Amino acid sequence: MDAILWIVIGIFLAFAIVATVFIVRSQKNRTNNSEIHISGGADIERGYLSNDNNYFKGGYGELEETVVIGYDYRRAGANSKTIKLINLRTSQSTVLNIVNQLTFGRSREGGCFSIEGDTSVSMYHCRMFVYNNTLYLEDLNSSNHTFVNSKRITEPYILSDGDEVKIGNTRFKVLF
Repeated sequence: MDAILWIVIGIFLAFAIVATVFIVRSQKNRTNNSEIHISGGADIERGYLSNDNNYFKGGYGELEETVVIGYDYRRAGANSKTIKLINLRTSQSTVLNIVNQLTFGRSREGGCFSIEGDTSVSMYHCRMFVYNNTLYLEDLNSSNHTFVNSKRITEPYILSDGDEVKIGNTRFKVLF
């Protein structure tokens, strides 16, 4: 009977040690990732950009729906561009630091720049991307297509300063 008791105690101690190690490691990982600094981003929940300095606590904080869409383009090198989009219907302007790429659509997930109130915009309608310091626009097989200067684009299109982009029924002027 004593042998069985010692085996049970040994199993219990081994389980307790493994559980303690797991808890300590998960606490350490949570501590390392608990405070993330965001300097500029898109608030997916409300659909607007933020240029202020925000902090949130990992996946538990009050700004957990904020995602970074860009950063200091001078440090980013050739894969970033700063542009200004002017909504031609509302005259609202938005400055975007596009690092690598930015998707436009109705979706509020995955860092997508959300176009609100336009049901003709697909969930993931088009994307802007930077390659060799050149800004491109590409349609993502959207239902209502993407247009630049009233012409439908069917392949990646090199954007120029002052181009007019139509996504669904929403028109933007792109300024560099």
